[in-house]
Amino acid sequence: MRDAISNAVGSVSLAVQSLTLLFFSPAKTGGLGRTVAEKYSDRPEIDEHRRQAIAGPGPAQSRLLDAFLKPADVVVDIGCAAGRFCFAVDERGHRVVGVDLAEPMVREGAALARERGASIPFCAMDAQALALRDASFDAALLLGSVRARLSTLREAHRVLTPGGTLLIETQSRASSLRHRAFFLAMAWLRRALQAIGRRPAWEVGDRFGVEVSGAGPGKRVFFHMYAPDELEADLREAGFEPRSVDTGLYLMRFAATKR
Repeated sequence: MRDAISNAVGSVSLAVQSLTLLFFSPAKTGGLGRTVAEKYSDRPEIDEHRRQAIAGPGPAQSRLLDAFLKPADVVVDIGCAAGRFCFAVDERGHRVVGVDLAEPMVREGAALARERGASIPFCAMDAQALALRDASFDAALLLGSVRARLSTLREAHRVLTPGGTLLIETQSRASSLRHRAFFLAMAWLRRALQAIGRRPAWEVGDRFGVEVSGAGPGKRVFFHMYAPDELEADLREAGFEPRSVDTGLYLMRFAATKR
């Protein structure tokens, strides 16, 4: 009973926070991307991601890597945090580079690599402007929320070789009744604002969250929750041929091939 009440309170709180987007100007919304770097620079987040990196990927994520990474693939993990998937990819015999927006998280990944004797470069980079050469990787991982949508997907496309593979795991807003109901209401509000001549500074699917990684309450982070068909459309627009792997869960998974 206590857990149910806590979950209900948490859902209401996040809904109220997300509804504040109604009053944000385009300039203010544009600055919300900084919340990702701020949240994942906090010590509780770093400690949680270190724990996850040591534990390794879950069974479904391991199956994704095993099914779609080819022998000798050179891989970039975009949004690598402390290296959870980097280490798993390295152990499978691939060369891998980890990049993340949060510098403290990158330093944690590099420290873990030294402890494990793994030759994995970790670099601080924005997923929207990767300091990586065109067509320099055979596969890219985006196993976390996709920030900035098309600009991030297009950067992943740019650094992949022709025929390269992009693996995505991200939150689905179609995965539960409460998410579907909340975002349906946001869609109605967006249409109502447009009808009276206001152009909203947010997209349906934009929201705030505070427990994205399981580290517990902390700084809120602004991110986009995709619907499966929306992600598929964005992948096609970015130049990929997408294939849905598992779209029924909160963390849906897609594999996409660079056209």
